[in-house]
Amino acid sequence: DSDIKLMLSLLNSNSANCHYLFRMHPMNSFEINKYFFGNNFELVNDLTLDDSLFIASKVIATYSSVALESSLRGFYVGLVYDKKRLLINPFDNTGITDYQLISNEYDFNKYLESNINTQQNEYFFNLDDKFNDAIFKALN
Repeated sequence: DSDIKLMLSLLNSNSANCHYLFRMHPMNSFEINKYFFGNNFELVNDLTLDDSLFIASKVIATYSSVALESSLRGFYVGLVYDKKRLLINPFDNTGITDYQLISNEYDFNKYLESNINTQQNEYFFNLDDKFNDAIFKALN
């Protein structure tokens, strides 16, 4: 898809001293060597998402639940999107603001150079405690 191609193009254009961890979606696996030309990467499909995030310092994703999960775990996420497509932002209506949209090399380099510490998001579903309590009571 065009977002993955854009992301790999941005990674190929970067000359920074980075080591990349690639974790493929189980339904969209492909040979990374055909699209990423560096040798500074590991394929970590054998690791759980938790284990992958434990060893990562930044998360760059396309339209994926990984972007949301990573942000909830405290990462400042780079969300790669193709401007030629309609942007359906997975962060809309979540209250999450610790991400950066990336659609070109400038955005990508700015993201890589960022050193932003994030906090855990407490109200992902924008629910007040009184609503949480009502939901938990209804479930019991």
